[in-house]
Amino acid sequence: MGRHALQRWSAREEFGESNERLKVERVVSLPDTHSLFGTGAGAIFETHVDTTDLERARGFYRDTLGLDEAHVILERQVAFYWIGGRGNAMLGVWGVAEDVWRPQHFAFTIAEAQIPASLARMRDVGIEILDFFGQPTDDPSVHAWMPACGIFFRDPDGNSLELVAMLAGHARPEAGVIPLSTWYAELSQPNELMPASDRQSRVESVDWSIADQ
Repeated sequence: MGRHALQRWSAREEFGESNERLKVERVVSLPDTHSLFGTGAGAIFETHVDTTDLERARGFYRDTLGLDEAHVILERQVAFYWIGGRGNAMLGVWGVAEDVWRPQHFAFTIAEAQIPASLARMRDVGIEILDFFGQPTDDPSVHAWMPACGIFFRDPDGNSLELVAMLAGHARPEAGVIPLSTWYAELSQPNELMPASDRQSRVESVDWSIADQ
């Protein structure tokens, strides 16, 4: 396993008020036409991030985020975490000297319907929510070209982490990066496959995105 694998994986994460630990489900691999060398490999299994204080980082990833700490090798200054259960996906956190540390980025995925609970849970545990540009916000950013909502935050070292939720509707690349409230109010189109009650909740979600919980 390489220490510096690609900085994203395909997983589904849930911050639920009734769930003390973060849960992730395996994502089905993409068709061969969209997979690595046509082999059927469509999801990233592991990613790695550096820290200048392994014990501090362990407290954040294990206790604050609730990840399952699978294995720790103190003499190598590394801790491994299962994402979604053993064998599903893995995060490695490596202790390094301050002069070689560099900021890194990776992202979890959540469902669009999980955005409100995720924001509320992050506030509950004291995580500062950031927009795409690194500024504190209560109104997450939308990558309109995807389209997807990106909820950014940082670990104690300053690495950039993100919860990504693909959004219903058509991509609007010309819109760039915009607040989620703007996406819902001006650009999104209801998904006709979604029940009417859920479509209404998407409109009402503009309220939670800008209000204190």
